[in-house]
Formats: sequence, structure tokens, C-alpha cells
Amino acid sequence: MGKNVTQDSLKKEAIIKVFNKSEQKYTNVIIPSKLTIGAANSSFQEGVSIHGAIEFKNTSAPSNTSNKLYLDGTTLKFNGSEVGGSLTVEEEDGDPTVTPVTKIKVTNGTLTDDGSGTVTINTAGSGGSGADVGWKSGPAAGKIYTTGSLEVSLGTRTSAGDASLWVGGGYNSALSKETLYVAAGQNDDAELALFEESGGVSDGFGTSNAYGVAFVYDGGSGVNKLLIKTGVDTTVTTRASLDRTTGLFLSKRDQIYDLFWYTSSALIQFISWYDQSEKGTGIDYDGASWRQYLMAPYDGEIISVAMVSMYSSGTPPGSTSIGFWKNANPSSGTGTATASLSVDAWGTRYTTDSWTGTTTFSKGDLLSISVDPTNDARYSLLQVKIRYDELT
Repeated sequence: MGKNVTQDSLKKEAIIKVFNKSEQKYTNVIIPSKLTIGAANSSFQEGVSIHGAIEFKNTSAPSNTSNKLYLDGTTLKFNGSEVGGSLTVEEEDGDPTVTPVTKIKVTNGTLTDDGSGTVTINTAGSGGSGADVGWKSGPAAGKIYTTGSLEVSLGTRTSAGDASLWVGGGYNSALSKETLYVAAGQNDDAELALFEESGGVSDGFGTSNAYGVAFVYDGGSGVNKLLIKTGVDTTVTTRASLDRTTGLFLSKRDQIYDLFWYTSSALIQFISWYDQSEKGTGIDYDGASWRQYLMAPYDGEIISVAMVSMYSSGTPPGSTSIGFWKNANPSSGTGTATASLSVDAWGTRYTTDSWTGTTTFSKGDLLSISVDPTNDARYSLLQVKIRYDELT
């Protein structure tokens, strides 16, 4: 062809070959019109084989981009969208956001290559051999599930740990209640532990350097109780229980006994454990009997004793020895603990929790209280505080 080529003449040409005389070779082949390779018939759909690169000239996007591969400025596009577009990674609230992203790194041991360009990221952190953890879909949408054991740690579980767990949607929640479930298998225990620690990595309630309280539902056969336990290092003690069937709440409980007596002498008196609605009169040493015994309903200990004498004439009782007796015959035995009060005025309450000797007792023990004033102790009231352990 000549040098001057018009559009009309190009439209009449199927193929234009460009020959370089100096190099003595064809340097280009031009097809002015649209090129279709193959046909609609499946027998003619083998496609195109290309050895080498494809060069796109810098042009603007075509008016119709449907199913077309083209260069729009410096961006390669297909069907109107960028080919291999950049990836944006961001948190749900949009901050922080990072783009373009060409590589995502995950924690060691959490990535599994499934092959064929597919990978799995194990959010439980146990790598390719761990449990199946993910977000449920369908009827249980929005829930985290696992097919095996799952431990979720908030914070680092070290001295630098700082984490919070919120349950519920706050004041604007559409739910009528917010619930935290701790569910165990049949005959197993469910526990909620609240504790503080010192030292290194956290090992949990009931371990070294752990101090706090645990709420344990004891689901063992025939038990079914909620237990409240305290832990100091590795020492864990049950402090209270709530029976699921009866609703009975048991714990250590203080019981107050008001013991009344009257004496116009300074003899030792063994006081009957009367209820406040009854009149109690002290029985002297020689007249002691079974009426001065209290059978302990639980294990426990005597805590304190208080005394007041309401007479107003003569000399007050003065130095008064209080005796605590356990399984001893008041007529011939010896008290297991003693306390001392200086009752130096009428109508004044004196109290002490200082005892010499053994103040503890066991369920079924026979308990007695004696009073030995220096002077008369007329119209006197002795108040005894006993702490029972209802868990025994």
C-alpha cells in the first residue's frame, strides 16, 4: 500500500502487513476491523495460544465495556472493573483501615494451606491440626462454635494482661435480658471464678499466687448444689452452699444466746441454755445437771461473750471468769477455755473475744457455760456468740 491511507481504504483491507526494508522483515500485522477467533459452534472454540507478551496501547475506556479487556489509562480492566484490584483490610468500625494491601500475615501456627489456592485461618490459634472454629450461619447465625475444646483468652495471661468481657448490647439493646451461660455435661461441674493473682503467667483459681472467690455448681450424682468457695494460693475452702432441690442456704452463721441468771453469792454458776422467752436461773456447782448442756448441731467455735448485771445496790460482780466446757461433767470436769471480764459497774455491758484454751467443738459435742464472779451477780445477763458451720 502507499503511504497515504484513508479510513475508507482501511475499511476495505482485512490484513495490513508492515514491511521494514532496512531490516528486510515484516515488523507488524494490522487488522483494522474487529477480529473474531473461533465460532459459536463448540467445534470451533479452541481459543488463542500466545507466545510472548501482549501489549496494550494507552487508550480511554470503550463506550461499551461489557465482557471487554482493555487498558484505561494505566489501569488494566475487564468488564468495567480493575483486574486484580487492591485489597482493603479494616476493622468493623472502619478504623484502622489499610489499602492497598498485597500481603496479610497471621500468627504462627494458625494458617493451613488447603491446596488449589485455598487457605484456612484457625482463629482458635492451634494451627492446621486444631479444632474447627468459626462463625455459625443459618439458624444459629452470629455465634462462635467449635467441634472440639476451645479456650478463649482475653489479654496475655501475664503480668501485662488487660482485658474486659462485655455481655449484652447495652442500654439500647432490644433484648429483654442479657445472659452469660456456663454449661457443663451431665454430672459435671460448672464454675465461674473471680480472683486476683501475683507473679507470672496465670494458672487459674486454686493455684499458686491466686486469691479470690469461685461460684461452682456441683453437678455430681446426688449433689446438685451451688457452692461458694474462697481460694488463698492452693488452699480452696467451701464457704456456703445453696441446695438446688430444697433451696436451703448453708454457711457459717453466728448464733446469739442470751443466758439469764440470778445469784446472791460468789459461787461458780453453770447456766442453762434457755431461750429468751424462758426464765433462766443459774445452778450452782453442786446442783449441775443435764439441763446445763447444749448439744452442738454443727461444728463450730465460741467467739465472744458479753455480760451485764442490772442490780443497783452493793458491790458489782467485779472480776468474772467465764468458762467454756466441752463434753465435761460440770460437777467434776475441767473447762476447755476461759475468758475474763471486769464487771465493775451495774447496768454496763462488758464484752471480750479473748479466750485461753480450745474454743472449737464438733457436731454432737455437749457444751456448757460457767460464770464465776468475785462478788454477787444479781439480775445478770450473759450473751454468748457461737459460730456454727452449717456445712458440717
